[in-house]
Amino acid sequence: MEIETTIMYDRPFLPKGCRKLRYEEDVTETIVSNIREISKSDLELAMNAEGYHTYGPHRIIPIYAFKGKLYREAEISPSIIDEHHMSPLEWEIYTHKEYSCYYANTKRYDLPTKEYLAPENKETRGEILKRLKHDIASMLIVDGVLYKRTVVPIYRLVTFGRGGCGTSLHLVNYRYPRKMVVGMRGLYWSALDYEAAIAKANEVAVSRGDTQDVGKFHKLVDVFMPEYVKRVYQ
Repeated sequence: MEIETTIMYDRPFLPKGCRKLRYEEDVTETIVSNIREISKSDLELAMNAEGYHTYGPHRIIPIYAFKGKLYREAEISPSIIDEHHMSPLEWEIYTHKEYSCYYANTKRYDLPTKEYLAPENKETRGEILKRLKHDIASMLIVDGVLYKRTVVPIYRLVTFGRGGCGTSLHLVNYRYPRKMVVGMRGLYWSALDYEAAIAKANEVAVSRGDTQDVGKFHKLVDVFMPEYVKRVYQ
């Protein structure tokens, strides 16, 4: 399916008789890309993940495999649905055309120095197109429904406040390198190591006096294609 994306960048040019590049600011261009369309029968169910979502009621989210990558149905905020009456696919089409984030000025402001970047330091047209190509490649349209690439969920154990305030074992979808994840707050286990995650969660809850949480922890991911679970955290 074709999708139009509005991009904006500063176009360099060299005036006659000059040695230094000048920049024509805020040049807009429409790029036509193709989102791959497939049938639901082309997907393989890789895992079911409980609570692996951002919006809506607590539920199980299917994660599918397609050509070595994992995908799940796209989500959008309920407020967008209420205000614009659009599906995730319709919203994706609309934002690419009318409210695109593929602008060079997304890198115009330098946070450390709190200064505006010079045109030569902003995203080039080529860099914007590379970012757009990556994002388009991460999407599928499955029988008219938008799916986006995802990662293998992992278990995360965290506690709240002092003893008695609560112990939580839940799923996260961190895309960071393993070394970075293990250095973050909490303890982590792969989707296959649920027994160790549950045992540790109960141990921590008991030691903290979080009696309301002891025994409530359970398996959150049913993995049908273990070959996709490659990282070990503990």
